[in-house]
Amino acid sequence: MKEHSKRAALYAAISISLVPCFGLLTFPSVVSPPSLALYASAILGYIGLVLLLWMYVLGTKSVMGLWFTDLAPVLSIHKWIGKYGVVLIAIHPLLITYSYGESLLYSFIPKLDTVAERHILLGQIAFWLLIIIWISSAVIRDKLSWRTWKYFHFVTYVCLPFALLHVLDLGSQEQTHVLIKAYLLLLGLVLLTFSLLRMRSFLNLDRTRYIVVSQAKLTESDYSLLLRPLTSHHLTPKQGQYVYIKLGYLSEDHPFSVVRYDQATDEMVLAYRVFGMYTKELKKLQANSTVFLSGPYGSFMEELVSDGTTPVVYLAGGIGITPFASHHAARNYPRTVAFCRQSQSLFSCSDTDT
Repeated sequence: MKEHSKRAALYAAISISLVPCFGLLTFPSVVSPPSLALYASAILGYIGLVLLLWMYVLGTKSVMGLWFTDLAPVLSIHKWIGKYGVVLIAIHPLLITYSYGESLLYSFIPKLDTVAERHILLGQIAFWLLIIIWISSAVIRDKLSWRTWKYFHFVTYVCLPFALLHVLDLGSQEQTHVLIKAYLLLLGLVLLTFSLLRMRSFLNLDRTRYIVVSQAKLTESDYSLLLRPLTSHHLTPKQGQYVYIKLGYLSEDHPFSVVRYDQATDEMVLAYRVFGMYTKELKKLQANSTVFLSGPYGSFMEELVSDGTTPVVYLAGGIGITPFASHHAARNYPRTVAFCRQSQSLFSCSDTDT
């Protein structure tokens, strides 16, 4: 199945999962602006729960990679839900405030006198954290470093369980409607399942161990890593694909393009430019150091790889040539011109008459 067909299936799955949000709740018997506002707030609350769960699911690379070759569009959907879904979620407490005839501070000031108020507090905490995430991601993202933004993003893991627990013991329908209870239980099971899968990834159980064979300095800021698998299980990247590298159990993981993959030895070469904290740590790796890889991902060169006859012009700058390196070497055109400014050990270039 093509990647665009897989994405269409994903859109359909997200849409179908939202349908129960409209059918579980009973329409108010007395129609009035406050009752309609309360009804709409409940629907938006369930939609918010489902969208938060989808964000959590789409962010699980180890699972999404089983279905999608290219994770970039999947992460784009994840970002889109985060950017616009939170706006829908924010309407939920405002509608409740209106339906109860309270002041605007009603849904934001915590109270702990009753069980219901304590459950409301869980929802308030989830809402405050979501606002922080939304501001850091949609408003001031370009003013934050990647690492600062990432740390803000971690609080998402708290929002979802708090939001789910917030629904319990609130409202007569939630307490008496069997289908609603079953639906909430299903959401909870999905959350638990993907939490376990994320824990598995955190412990590197879904990654492949590689050993650093050598590290070469290409330019003042560019380096290449030669990696070899430590077990019989190994990654087989195609031309133009990338892998995620994790340096240890508490390390972040970052994607790097595969420059070359040797089918005979299963070794691969990665190239990177020293730019931030992570690549500075990557530069310190010595021979026999162990790293953890996941992937491969990406369909950047898929059409070029499948078509071996059409002439191609590559436009890439600096370290951006890495996805093209093995492809250029693999194709033998009689009339090709390649202009390169990069270390010959990374990209072997030829100049032929046109």
